[in-house]
Amino acid sequence: MELKELELALDDDQKEIEGYSYELDECHDRVRDINEFVRAIQTGEAPAIPNAASVLADMVEEREEEENAIKKYEEARGWHEQQFQKLQGQCTILEKERVRLHKTCIEICSIFWRCDVFEVIRARLAKLNSKSE
Repeated sequence: MELKELELALDDDQKEIEGYSYELDECHDRVRDINEFVRAIQTGEAPAIPNAASVLADMVEEREEEENAIKKYEEARGWHEQQFQKLQGQCTILEKERVRLHKTCIEICSIFWRCDVFEVIRARLAKLNSKSE
């Protein structure tokens, strides 16, 4: 995988992680709101609600749905975090490899300059060029 592709994948996973974090925050807020509403009903702080038992049962069901969503979002976010770490590791390896290859290229060019390889090539090209004219 190329470095640019890895960087794009990293960006995608980062956005996914942020999205799941946002959804988790929303779920936690809804659970907190449900808990406050249930507490208000149970303590009598809420205005009289007809069929309070049914409303409480609905709130329990909604809380369970939110808690299930929290588990799923946490699993999905965890998977993307693992992918992100894996891709970051691969990106680091590729960046180090790129630096190593660049250093090797510089070393090779330096050796060629010291050994006059470029001068020999330039002379041969000049000779070929003069013959073709």
